Amino acid sequence: MKRSILLSLLVVGVAATLLAVAGTQALFSDSQTASGDVDAGTINLRIEDGINNDGGPDANAEGEFIFEGSQALLPGGSVSHPLVLQNIGTSAWKITSLTFANTGAECDAGNPGDDFSAGLTSIAVGDVVPAGGSESGSVNVSLASGAGNPCQGATFSVVLTVDVGQP
Repeated sequence: MKRSILLSLLVVGVAATLLAVAGTQALFSDSQTASGDVDAGTINLRIEDGINNDGGPDANAEGEFIFEGSQALLPGGSVSHPLVLQNIGTSAWKITSLTFANTGAECDAGNPGDDFSAGLTSIAVGDVVPAGGSESGSVNVSLASGAGNPCQGATFSVVLTVDVGQP
């Protein structure tokens, strides 16, 4: 008999505990969901002629030019032309490389590349330009002082490639 009383008390205790736990549970509840859009940034370089503020033949900053027309260099002479690198994207970028290529005449066949030379001033690899900002400098082209008669009337095409990436 003691055993059945003990078992009854145990069952009543467990039932009371379950009722107490269930009674403390809130009947009110709430839930919300939040969402939003995140835009990826853009890195976009535009090379402008520093005199005319013209980025080239099209609006997408493709096919830019630096020099136009005859510069009439003599041996030992040089010409400089202003250049602006504009950040027309939504994120800052860093200049990762600057490369000149000679696609024009070589007037001293024995020493390729020593007649004309090109370089930049005030613009360097590692420069960071914020969105909407710009970097100004000059492109300089020289004709060697030792350039001889074969260079008369020769054309040297300056091709500058600027690569930019995330800072």
